Amino acid sequence: MPIFPLVITKRHTAGILCLTLLASALFLWEEAGTASHPGYPLDDSWIHAQIARNLVNGEGFAFNPGEPVAGSTAPLWTLVFSFLSLLPLDTVWAVKGFGVFALFVTGLLTARLAMQSGLDREYAGAAALFVVMTPRLVWGAISGMEVTLYAALSTGAIVCHLASRERPTYPETILFALASLARPECLILFPIAAALRIVSSDNRAEVVRTYIPQAAVFALTLSPAIAFNVATIGSPFPNTFHAKVGPYGLLGAIANADLDRIAKTTLYYPLLQLWDFVAFSAGNNLLITLLAGLALVKALRHRSAPTGWLIPVAIVAFPLIRGMVAPFKGPTFQNGRYAAHFVPIITVLGVTGLAALLKGRASTNKAWAIVIFVILLSQQAGWIPHQARSYARDVAAINEVHVEMGRWLSENTTEDAVVATHDIGAIRYFSDRRVIDTIGLVTPEVLDYLKPRVAADGPVLSFLKDVKPDYFVSVPSWYPELTANRTHLTPVHELRPKGESAVGGDRLVVYKATWP
Repeated sequence: MPIFPLVITKRHTAGILCLTLLASALFLWEEAGTASHPGYPLDDSWIHAQIARNLVNGEGFAFNPGEPVAGSTAPLWTLVFSFLSLLPLDTVWAVKGFGVFALFVTGLLTARLAMQSGLDREYAGAAALFVVMTPRLVWGAISGMEVTLYAALSTGAIVCHLASRERPTYPETILFALASLARPECLILFPIAAALRIVSSDNRAEVVRTYIPQAAVFALTLSPAIAFNVATIGSPFPNTFHAKVGPYGLLGAIANADLDRIAKTTLYYPLLQLWDFVAFSAGNNLLITLLAGLALVKALRHRSAPTGWLIPVAIVAFPLIRGMVAPFKGPTFQNGRYAAHFVPIITVLGVTGLAALLKGRASTNKAWAIVIFVILLSQQAGWIPHQARSYARDVAAINEVHVEMGRWLSENTTEDAVVATHDIGAIRYFSDRRVIDTIGLVTPEVLDYLKPRVAADGPVLSFLKDVKPDYFVSVPSWYPELTANRTHLTPVHELRPKGESAVGGDRLVVYKATWP
């Protein structure tokens, strides 16, 4: 069977496309009525935009021109962003359009995955509709982030995996690698797929041999990003990993011989992530989650198609591994942008569970299926207006505060001014001033000052004294002691969001810095 045939009818495909566009349009309609101009709900999107602009301008993979830095956790998305910025369109709209297209592709791949799981075309089409109507995925499609890109790539990789049960294929391996470059949480999928094939084979040595070139291709695909990380910061991991996770993950805890944190990363954090993962799925659709649990138990007991275990094993392994390696926030953080690739497979499991419940009731099967389908889709659709309003408020807040602060700095500071801040994206993009990052996403030097269990005010002040920026921009509540320091910092301008804030505080203040 071909890997990517048109497995559903044109009617189903049209329905998936229409609901994808309709859901996205509702979000954009709210944005148009709330925000001053099109934008993004996260400052992180502007970080990708800034690096992409430097790439296009020949300044390399850099946040500040001429300063290469591994400042993107999703380098593939940053590259896609740069290509989209070359189109004869407003880049914001080009990026949103690509995200919506990727959501549509994710829906089509979900239908294919559903049919591989034994569902008929009607159930497969229903699963796809649930996915494209998931509010968090719609948010991700137009957020300026990598959400639907890696959801599509990882779902495509799983489709390829299930299409070739005994041996890996290069399309599968390449898609797993590309998904990992779009979101590092996808890194676990390739080794899980390989391990399942090996342990389920009667000729394990042969399967291991077939995986040698596959592993080489996987590593080769990842190698440019890894080589860049090593060249810029001396680590195979991007600087964003060290800034967000640092010593808090298992690797850092072992390196520091921190027994307390080793215990937390092996026991407490995985359970915390597991709980948040369940909350993430239930928040998307409670009934689908319950039905997926039913199908998950059945799948774990089913031994006739071991490669089909990739889905249940990945679902169980993801929160546990993430809790150990990167206990930074959970799956519900920022509309689930770290766990979006599980929406299609959990949805397929849920619809599989529904089909199993209705099996054997031929006379009432179709009627009950339609009723339950309407209930499930109504639940999805019912959350979209609320999520769309929240999205629009966040875009408005970023525009009113971060974007406007960048423009104020552009108009009121000299071109050679240096600005230190913890929200770097829009401020750098619109100010065109060199920016120093006090969190460390693009300024790795600050990480040497920051220590676990120590308030950041003092270490950041020490860092600022060494690098001597001309201005410091901050939400005062982030560094209350530091921003109250009038010896070195004098407030000169502030911006407040008009409504509910995505800024992380009630105002953003720019301070004129004075150093001895």
